[in-house]
Amino acid sequence: ASGVVLGAPVTADNCAVASVVNDAPASFPKGDTVVTWTVTDTAGNSATASQTITVQDMEAPVLAGVPADKTVSCDAIPAAAAVTASDNCDTAVTVDFSEANSVVDGIGTIVRTWTAVDASGNTVTASQTLTMEDMAAPVLAGVPANKTVSCDAVPAPANVTASDNCDS
Repeated sequence: ASGVVLGAPVTADNCAVASVVNDAPASFPKGDTVVTWTVTDTAGNSATASQTITVQDMEAPVLAGVPADKTVSCDAIPAAAAVTASDNCDTAVTVDFSEANSVVDGIGTIVRTWTAVDASGNTVTASQTLTMEDMAAPVLAGVPANKTVSCDAVPAPANVTASDNCDS
């Protein structure tokens, strides 16, 4: 923590106070830091007192790289993004990933969720929803070529099959 306002001690002396100083750091680490105040009078006499500054991490980490929601073809599912996290106090931030899939025959949604937790237990979560759509028509196979025949020689129907990029 930086910019910590320590306050000012009340001092008194039977003559005059020459200086009041402390040994506070410019930036306080997480946890307890003892600051020692020293007051010195004009005769060189001094006294000390201590003040404890406690810094707590109460801010959640920040996720970076979470992709936006998107609609995609069922055969073009993008790989999960490499999401990272940073924190104002802790360097050790863990990022977990989970995926919930409700896709049936290429239609539905995939929800990807990233959760970051810092060493103090503060948590942040972000999600991406992939909406899956069948964007391609099925493909026919075995369709015979056009031909002209006499009315008494109509061929039997061909064995035509179909396949699709999404549906079973």
